Amino acid sequence: MESLSKLIKNTGILYVRLIITSLISLYSTRLILNALGISDFGLFNLILGVIGILSFLNSSMSTTTQRFISICHGSGDIESVKQIFNISFILHLIVAFIVIILFESAWYFIFENFLNINYNRINSARFIFHIMVVSVFFTVLTVPYEAMIISHGNMIFYGVLGIIESLLKLLIAIYITFSSQDHLVIYGVLSLIVSILILIIKIIYCHKIYLECTFNFNKYYDKKVFYELKKFALWNLLGSISSLMLGYGQNIIINIFFGTIVNASQSISRNISTQLSILSLTLIKVLNPIIDKSEGSGNREKMINFTLYGTKLSFFITSIFLVTFFIEMPYILKLWLKNVPNYTSIFCYLMSIGTLFEIMFMPLNHAIYSVGKVKIFNIIDSLLNLITIIISIFILNLHFPPQSFYIITLIFIIIKSFNSLIIAKKFIGVDINFFIKKIIIGCLFPFILTLIFSCLPHYFLPPNLERLALVFLCSIILYPFFIWFLSLDNIEKNIIKFGLYNIKSRIK
Repeated sequence: MESLSKLIKNTGILYVRLIITSLISLYSTRLILNALGISDFGLFNLILGVIGILSFLNSSMSTTTQRFISICHGSGDIESVKQIFNISFILHLIVAFIVIILFESAWYFIFENFLNINYNRINSARFIFHIMVVSVFFTVLTVPYEAMIISHGNMIFYGVLGIIESLLKLLIAIYITFSSQDHLVIYGVLSLIVSILILIIKIIYCHKIYLECTFNFNKYYDKKVFYELKKFALWNLLGSISSLMLGYGQNIIINIFFGTIVNASQSISRNISTQLSILSLTLIKVLNPIIDKSEGSGNREKMINFTLYGTKLSFFITSIFLVTFFIEMPYILKLWLKNVPNYTSIFCYLMSIGTLFEIMFMPLNHAIYSVGKVKIFNIIDSLLNLITIIISIFILNLHFPPQSFYIITLIFIIIKSFNSLIIAKKFIGVDINFFIKKIIIGCLFPFILTLIFSCLPHYFLPPNLERLALVFLCSIILYPFFIWFLSLDNIEKNIIKFGLYNIKSRIK
């Protein structure tokens, strides 16, 4: 119950963080879009996509560090945590320099032979590329510190820091709106400064608060542990490369076939999809250490239970916002952006549906990582990502519209989800029939029912704020009702009652 209480408390903290950072981020995006213009906004996110592909090592090492630190915390071995921290910092320092070398070696080829950029913006694009190289260097170095914060479950600090970062980005957006300088260049420079500042805050905080954050490479370096970390990271690296090539590579493929204007639509859609799922992703950050610590302490049953509970919780938290968004998508986009680029709505629909399926299986994927079965999972996942890209390029070469890419991607997201379920059955012991009935159907059924009933105001009222408010009101009333009576079992209802009682007691 102690872990459950901590999960509920941290979820509440992240929920507040989500509301604040999402509102700030969405408004910042509007300011940045208006300040940069559609073409430059698409250009910036195009370069961000290139950086994302080359910095795949960061994603791989992040998951590896998080898993090993939490496993050691679960076993209660603090000296092992210190050892993992020191070795992971060495690995990340190496990774950071590798990224710098890759970036600076590849930039000429990328800009001269690969990207479709207007000639009059090529110099600014090159400058932004180099600025973001430095930003990625510092971002890589933050991973061991963020892993330590998350492993300790310190979501208050994590939430406050996220809000500070969002506010700084809002100040950047406001500044470039009134600046007479090249908006694209100044936006990149100020974003770099924010990245460095966030790293400094994390370093100071972790070394001051956590005893495990102690540098002593001579004492804590161990060749066997280094090899184990590297081996786990390399298999995870395979999946990270393919996932980032699929995710960020979409920017490049869309750019090659359709140019930066469609990149802008894609970037807006990705931003919306990210904001809708960000609480689930951060909730999973809270859930993952509990899964890892349960496995580290040898309690497999507890690990599976938290995986299943976390799956439902993350899905419901995200999808309650998606109900209104699905129904009122065109009106919300028009209200938010005023001038909505072509393809934005269809991209948003397809990305959001894909996000729902990914969220439903994220805890299960981490459970597979927790038991160390990353090899077969990443091999199959990478092959499916590669097939997605190949088929999508083939389809676009046949002059299909841009949304075809996301339709193919959605189909393969569903295929990858069921691949995760099969692997989880083999290595963890998850019952497939139970998961399909209680988790997949248990999540989708109340969501679809809420979507159907909440559509009624949409068909009887004209598009205005009153209709938007009525649709939202219907969804937040009906969805919890359907979830309670159609999805939750008695154990889950008791967990919720315990959580509400705990919150009430803390308030008193």
